[in-house]
Amino acid sequence: MKRRLYILLILILLILMPGLARAQKVCAVLSSGIKPYVEAMDGFKKAFKGPVEEMVLGDNPAFAGEVADKVRNSPCPVVVALGSNALKFLKLRVTEKPIVFAMTLSPAVEGLSGRDITGVFLEPSARAALAAIKKVVPAASRIGALYSRTSRGDYLDEARRAAAGLGLEIVAEQAATVGEVVRQAASIMTRCDVLLMIPDSVTSSQGAFEAIFAASLKGNVPVFAISQKYVSEGALAALATDYKDNGVQAAEIAQRIVSGAAASSIPYEPARKAGIVLNLKAAKRMGITISPQVIAEAVEVYR
Repeated sequence: MKRRLYILLILILLILMPGLARAQKVCAVLSSGIKPYVEAMDGFKKAFKGPVEEMVLGDNPAFAGEVADKVRNSPCPVVVALGSNALKFLKLRVTEKPIVFAMTLSPAVEGLSGRDITGVFLEPSARAALAAIKKVVPAASRIGALYSRTSRGDYLDEARRAAAGLGLEIVAEQAATVGEVVRQAASIMTRCDVLLMIPDSVTSSQGAFEAIFAASLKGNVPVFAISQKYVSEGALAALATDYKDNGVQAAEIAQRIVSGAAASSIPYEPARKAGIVLNLKAAKRMGITISPQVIAEAVEVYR
């Protein structure tokens, strides 16, 4: 009889455990209240199967201290960071809870990675970027990339692997500083058909883009940028991440941790949902004809 009761108790616990995991609250800290983070937060809250305590970091140091205290004192088993500022803040002040990040280009390049930190990058995979280049500029075969010591090595490795299957060749040159980007950009433009900006705190910065864009105009070589902002400033195209889905991905990762998985066992993920952004003025200036189908499928078109 006792054995039957014990087995029954085990079965009841097994049935209830998923529900208990779903009911656990997580804390989510946004770097600021700007629209992209709000959209990501909306996606997270809709996908996560439990309550979410939402906090906005902002620029007030006194309020930031309150946020840290709230997160540390909360029973939430997982903390979510939306944006690199939130991730940096939480890594320094909350060390006893696993952190799931989203809306962040690369924690590793800023020294923000760690054993109990995992999440989803803001940028799509290198394979997705190269496939998009093939759609926008089908005749391209040599893809240039500038990188520094802060570059994600896995991104370049993936780009080289993906390029082979797409009939492309990666031409990469190192530029340790923005000053070197100015010098290297002119050189690499003579050896590639399209320049791909990659996740890198040096070569994808605003100053680096300005140097790359100047070399692009001089060499008549299009730039496939790392962000929509640079497309609005003259780059030919970029892949724009769906911010809401970035939050959904983070929720799926957080759910796994709440359900018992160790954060250290979950690898970083690239953004899985993104759309092409085009600058038709840039295309016309460079004599590039983009197919009507690609234009129709684009999520944003600058004319």
